[in-house]
Amino acid sequence: MNNVLAKRKSAERQERIDRILAAAGELFLEKGYNNTTMRDICQAAQLSTGAVYFYFKGKDAIYTSICEESFHVLMDLFKASLDGVDDPLERLEALNLAYVKFYTDHNERWLLMSTFRTVGLSQVLFERLEKLDFQAIGMASAAVADFLEGKGLVGKYTVQQITLAVWAGTEGLMDLHQRKYFTYMNANLEEMATMQLEVFLRGLGE
Repeated sequence: MNNVLAKRKSAERQERIDRILAAAGELFLEKGYNNTTMRDICQAAQLSTGAVYFYFKGKDAIYTSICEESFHVLMDLFKASLDGVDDPLERLEALNLAYVKFYTDHNERWLLMSTFRTVGLSQVLFERLEKLDFQAIGMASAAVADFLEGKGLVGKYTVQQITLAVWAGTEGLMDLHQRKYFTYMNANLEEMATMQLEVFLRGLGE
């Protein structure tokens, strides 16, 4: 009996947390982080103020939790895309397309994650998200480092610089897609991401 009650309480707790995160995520996207209040979140989640504060210290903690979940979703996609892939170039291509998939399938998460450096989080919460961000970029950096081995480019450009350039190219395409440029130009995001990477690598002498 105690085990049944414990499972029920755990399920109820998770259901409330999920409800809070879902409600807050929608509000952050609709009203913006700074214009969203804890009262707004409580009302949208249909929970009392006390109940929401029982699980989260404030909206910054809620936002951080959403972003943390999102980074883990992204890194799970990265890891799955690299399964059984050893060639550095193929790893870069796989990571690039995995990032596009994350943007496409989890667009709201991508939008929220993309603002974490500008919303004014406390240093502690900011560093938690920055650590995850660097972990995600680090997976790309490892592929770039292996790809560049023996090409004589390291020294002129650092691995970090080249990784940032690759990352920025894909991010730029996503931003254009978000602003509906692809609709006007009848372009496909996945195809453009593949082309962008190929052009970039040719510029590096591949």
